[in-house]
Amino acid sequence: MTKEKIVEELSLYREKQGKLALKRLEKKRKCIEIKKRKRELRINITQKYTEGGKSVNKISSTVENAVIEKDEKIQKLEEEVATLDTDIALLEIDIKQLDVRLGSLTYLEKEIITAYYVDNMSMKDIGLHTYYKVKHQTRDRRTIKNIIEKIKIKMEKL
Repeated sequence: MTKEKIVEELSLYREKQGKLALKRLEKKRKCIEIKKRKRELRINITQKYTEGGKSVNKISSTVENAVIEKDEKIQKLEEEVATLDTDIALLEIDIKQLDVRLGSLTYLEKEIITAYYVDNMSMKDIGLHTYYKVKHQTRDRRTIKNIIEKIKIKMEKL
């Protein structure tokens, strides 16, 4: 993976996590809707008696049309759930791949690279806040820039 691709993935990291959470919720909502519609689809067919005392099961055309319509809606929802499953799987792969790359970094490196690309902090802010939070020291922009370059090279080698 190139540096540019890693930088792009890092900048989209939180966005992808948010999309993943939303897609999981949407899938859950659609699965509940499918269960609801399947429950409604169970129809009790009443027996109609015709002349001669024979019982015949008869469904009116309006009931039949309603059943067909509900069945079509269920199929459409199931197709949407299948699409969501695919989207969720792709997002999980992207996030897991970046987690593996971030997992290879030290705590300080992870804090710096996340602050720069995910939180969009300036190098000055990273030097003053993030670096101080971890090391109880401050660093200038040039030092932070060098650290970020080393981190990108390290992540690219994976």
